Amino acid sequence: MRSYFSALECKQQEQTPAAMQMKVETSMDHRTWARRMTNHVMEMNSHLQSRLLDLMQTRLLLATENDSPATGKSKKLKIESPPLQQQEKISQPPS
Repeated sequence: MRSYFSALECKQQEQTPAAMQMKVETSMDHRTWARRMTNHVMEMNSHLQSRLLDLMQTRLLLATENDSPATGKSKKLKIESPPLQQQEKISQPPS
């Protein structure tokens, strides 16, 4: 019985470094993926902020032009936003 547990302990000790290596590699893959996703979200946020500022500027300029005393009537603004660009594909983390 003692030899069985001894052999089991040896086997577990042999597998432990490999298991630890797998855990480290998995953790590194997850961190790399999270970093890429964070950068992508930040890039998209910047793009959306830029589009929002452009839209606000356009509306302000059109509102200023329409409020001039020469027109005499207030007009309702109809502004369409430009079509969305296709989103870039995100590459999958390496396997």
